[in-house]
Amino acid sequence: MTLSILLFRLVFVGTGVLCNLVLLIVFANLSMAVFYGYLGLYLGFAVLMVTPLADRWIDLSLGTRVPTRKELSQLNGIEEELTEAARERGKAFPRKLRLRVITDNYQNAMAFGHRSIGLTSGLLKTGTDAQVRAIFAHEVGHLVHRDTTFHALVTAAFGPILWLGIFCASFVWGMMRENLVGVLFGVFFLILFLIPILALLLYSLFNFIASFLSRPIEYAADAYAMELTRDDGLISWLQLMEVMDVGPSGRFLAAYQASHPPMALREDRARLLLENMTD
Repeated sequence: MTLSILLFRLVFVGTGVLCNLVLLIVFANLSMAVFYGYLGLYLGFAVLMVTPLADRWIDLSLGTRVPTRKELSQLNGIEEELTEAARERGKAFPRKLRLRVITDNYQNAMAFGHRSIGLTSGLLKTGTDAQVRAIFAHEVGHLVHRDTTFHALVTAAFGPILWLGIFCASFVWGMMRENLVGVLFGVFFLILFLIPILALLLYSLFNFIASFLSRPIEYAADAYAMELTRDDGLISWLQLMEVMDVGPSGRFLAAYQASHPPMALREDRARLLLENMTD
């Protein structure tokens, strides 16, 4: 992880905590009942996201399921192979992975929470052994680099203030659309709800910036996967997925802001890594 990414993540999480501290100070001056109520909600949500409970929470949003016996046998075999490869090459590897399946025909996977990896049923059914192993290793790379832990910490840091910000912004916008009186009341409530709305805007801004930092993060996970597999599994999967890369509009900004770099660029880097390993 580069220093710039680390600093960005610290600022992102710190901003969420600071916004909630300011909101708590405001609540303390308005009503101690509201203060303690929100404090309990914030701390409870933070505990949920920084503990293993976060993985189960995300399970619900993704609709994951426990692997079947056949799928589990396949995944456990891959995990053992990668564990051995990581040990031989001096790479870190999570001690105990939590494996899940996402029912979707699209060939993909994702790491989430603190130790979970979800692979789509489409990948397990139609992907080659080398492709499944490479994508598995890529997601392990995200866990090793604490990329998913960062997302959980951001969610914990901002917590309920985002829900409050969305509600307040919708409420204010609804009033301001009515008439002149609504505009006046909207301005009043905008000032009253300034902190949660500001927190929502800051969160959106940081996510926008994060989209520009996704490339080195994905490249690092690719490099980790190539180091463990040392075959063309990742390359062949990237070639397969390249036809699905970037929308039909082809706009530069939309492509650059995508959560993953273009498949062609990832393929070039992976191929270069493989060539250097085999020289």
